[in-house]
Amino acid sequence: QGKTIIWRGLPRVGKRPAELKYDPVKCAVEAANLWNEQPHYGEEWFVPFNELDLNYERGDNENDFDNQQERFNDLAMFLDKVSAALRKILPKDTKILFPPFTPDHGDIEYVTEWDYAVGSYDGLVVHAYEDAERMRERILWYLREFPDKPIYIGEWNGPDQASILAMLKELEET
Repeated sequence: QGKTIIWRGLPRVGKRPAELKYDPVKCAVEAANLWNEQPHYGEEWFVPFNELDLNYERGDNENDFDNQQERFNDLAMFLDKVSAALRKILPKDTKILFPPFTPDHGDIEYVTEWDYAVGSYDGLVVHAYEDAERMRERILWYLREFPDKPIYIGEWNGPDQASILAMLKELEET
């Protein structure tokens, strides 16, 4: 009781966004496929997908680095509609998080293609990899770009865990 819980959608193989032809309602239903199998309490947040800039997360075989500008634009239009569909499926007090992108696939470079879609979400999930300084830069960029949205770090990976934890603690305190 009283905890903040973040749920992540797990679309099954054969029912990932590309495999469902990016139908926002079908994809929202699939993203929430495990929702009713779990007990619910506390403050709940839901992130429907993970790293849709990766072909195996989308469910296609396209090269992730081809047509990135168009891909981010298409993903934004799709995610904007998924948010509306999720709000009809999930309980009204569930907050919805904009899904994370992979740090090395151009999300920051193509922000103008997708940033408007963040407006229909309650917050964002960010993934950060490599060393603590690169992670700090990425997280701070997201905080500056979306100052009115809570930012959750969904994944962080790097070689020096102690320096990463120290950086995260410093960011939290400031």
